[in-house]
Amino acid sequence: MTVRIEHIAINWDDTLPIFSSENYLKTQSDEYGWIGGFKGTDLRFILPYVKYKKSIFRFLQFQTSTIYVGGEATVGDEKEFLEGAVAFLRREGIDFTLQPPASAVFITHPQRCLYVPFGSYILDLAATEEELWSNVHQKHRNVIRKAQKNDIRIVWGNENVDIAYDLLTQTMDRSNMSFYDREKFGRFMDALDANARIFVAFYDEEPQGCAVIPFSGHSAYYLYGGSIKEPFLGSLNLLHWEAIRYFKSLGVRYYDFVGARVEPEKGSKLEGIQRFKSRFGAEMKVGYLWKVPLHKSKYTLYKSLVSLRDGGKGDIIDQERK
Repeated sequence: MTVRIEHIAINWDDTLPIFSSENYLKTQSDEYGWIGGFKGTDLRFILPYVKYKKSIFRFLQFQTSTIYVGGEATVGDEKEFLEGAVAFLRREGIDFTLQPPASAVFITHPQRCLYVPFGSYILDLAATEEELWSNVHQKHRNVIRKAQKNDIRIVWGNENVDIAYDLLTQTMDRSNMSFYDREKFGRFMDALDANARIFVAFYDEEPQGCAVIPFSGHSAYYLYGGSIKEPFLGSLNLLHWEAIRYFKSLGVRYYDFVGARVEPEKGSKLEGIQRFKSRFGAEMKVGYLWKVPLHKSKYTLYKSLVSLRDGGKGDIIDQERK
């Protein structure tokens, strides 16, 4: 049976990813919505998106991987849906889709798109706390105990938004990356409200690092992380361990460390970051990031203009394809 594609409205609830909620989508763009895939009269697939119009360009970015309704689907089912979604966007006059966020790892991709294998380290919080702790790497357990003995204090609460912002911008500056301005970050946190938590690690009342984690009952996502240049040993490990314990206590199903290259360069900073994530006992879910240049000449022009701004760095798909 052919999948029928159309725009839909959803009644968002806590079982769905936070990135599919209206509260989140409207932080990204004034134009947003959801594409639905139907088999007969039954809604089977959902893809939330945000849409942009800049100069002559009309483009769109999906915000999650495909959400299944009424059970799991096969790779073939999802590929059929994605093919239909791409054809639907072409009819709507969309010029291209952007790479989705690193949290949106698809199990497959449509044909005639630009794609790369990509993954994310995900921890299943259905395990007992004892099981979760036993699966943490010995080196992580050692430095977590050291941090606890040295009175590293982990505080969660959105009242620390200014401390978190300062840590995040310091971290981004060290990597020559940009971040929200302070006002926009505040609006982002206000919009998510009860569906986001800020965790901060303190040593002698001095902040060492932070994590900004949007969540629903579906998953908690380590979306942004920052730290001082040389945080106290184990403070960030303890921060994540306490966050894991916290979200488990709320009944959240998964803790997603968000984003992992399938083959990071040996000895690189990325390899070290991914090793840190994996040592919490998380399993790497491997799939794809993809984007589609529906109007190739406009996409080429847009990419050329963006490269002037970012020095030709490109997105993850561009980097991995090189």
